[in-house]
Amino acid sequence: MANKHFKNPIIVQLLPSLQEGGGIARGALEISYALLESGAQPIIISRGFLSKADRERGIIHISFNAQKTFSLLRLLWQVRGLKKILIDNGVDLVHARSRHPAWLAFLACRKLQIPWVTTWHGRHEAKYLSPRYFYNKGLLKGEKVIAVSQAIAQRILSEYKIPSERLEVITRGADSGYFNAGAISFAHRGKLAKAWHLKQNDALILVPSRLSRWKGQDVLLRALAELNKVNAKWQCIFVGEPTSLHYERELLEMIVSLGLEAQVSLKGFCPEMAVAYAMADFVVLPNIAPEPFGRTAIEAQMSGCPVVASACGGYLETLGGSPTATLVPPGDVEALAKAILAELEIPFSLREKRAKKSRDYCKHFFSLSVNLQSTLSIYDGLLGTSLKDAFAQTIR
Repeated sequence: MANKHFKNPIIVQLLPSLQEGGGIARGALEISYALLESGAQPIIISRGFLSKADRERGIIHISFNAQKTFSLLRLLWQVRGLKKILIDNGVDLVHARSRHPAWLAFLACRKLQIPWVTTWHGRHEAKYLSPRYFYNKGLLKGEKVIAVSQAIAQRILSEYKIPSERLEVITRGADSGYFNAGAISFAHRGKLAKAWHLKQNDALILVPSRLSRWKGQDVLLRALAELNKVNAKWQCIFVGEPTSLHYERELLEMIVSLGLEAQVSLKGFCPEMAVAYAMADFVVLPNIAPEPFGRTAIEAQMSGCPVVASACGGYLETLGGSPTATLVPPGDVEALAKAILAELEIPFSLREKRAKKSRDYCKHFFSLSVNLQSTLSIYDGLLGTSLKDAFAQTIR
């Protein structure tokens, strides 16, 4: 069905929801903008809604329930609905960005002879031959499979044995224009500082991650309690929605029991992360389990913000060579407290120089434009187009 030799292909990003936030939704929007710049027509198929600004720019959104289902009848209904959307809109390629959407793309696109791509974003740990193991394999059905880190790629190759020529590693990138502390106005900073009740002379420690036990927020609270014994001139803001209300309550109870209620706050989702990074003295990412990639690490670095993180998973790739990152053993309260104290004791006079080093490092290794061009190159290989070259012309 797909026309593989014309300049303006119609390319779909298929995902569960735009409103869940995180790397999947962000990645779908970023590549959609790159497609617009390349002369292609992007369509996002998902639950949720697209902002007015995104619609006005030319991104099409089609509301569709691509959420996981345990009903075979419901699955067949979803496949039928997706096939109709693809036919009605003359779609030329589908990029599925989650496990259930990947299965839907496989079942719909194979029948319609539309090429499809998948991206493995998450941890998706599974025992060999377990139901979850087979569910994960939906992400490996794509004609091309994108892994967001070398760590994920090695897992895929060792655990699922797919041909290496079908696998591409494309690390996520950060937008150097958006994540630019120098471009954030004092008015924007002041507005967020007021909303967060920040104290003027205290250092701001930012923890940008969803509240989830494997993200290690409870470990950080214990480290902050130790830190308080030697340095109490700081505030710590957790930004990110809870994945479990039980865990959120546990964290709130810990804050009180450790005597941290005057310094630590859980602020939920933050729509202005560029402002938050610009205001932070440094970021802490205290995972106790490996992050597949860890987009927040490069967003912080692109904003000129130093990072203290756990030495595991994607952080070894994103922060291992950074001149302004400190890696500590996962779950080590004492090491984490010492690393945070070391950041607090760095003279203010050195911060501007360190911010530049952080930003330069990230621009060199984790540029969003490189990420987008790599993805467009995969589309080109399947469609016979020149989207990558067209996009490159717009950023020179």
